Amino acid sequence: MDTVEQLIGKFFFIIDLLASRSLIRHRFKTRQRTITWQQLFEGQWVPWLGAVLTAGDISVITKNILYRYKLITGIGV
Repeated sequence: MDTVEQLIGKFFFIIDLLASRSLIRHRFKTRQRTITWQQLFEGQWVPWLGAVLTAGDISVITKNILYRYKLITGIGV
């Protein structure tokens, strides 16, 4: 009888085997577009732009939280 860990390991092995890209032999009806250097460059900088915007939002939220806390507690107002 297999232990739970062995059964989980076998399950994930089967899932990995089924999902393996080397086993997928799909032919597209239309040719897929090739990624250009410009697309690659834009793809690298878009997440960083999002990170900068998120950091700005977090700083504004933190400033507002501290201001409210000081109003409620009466500290440093």
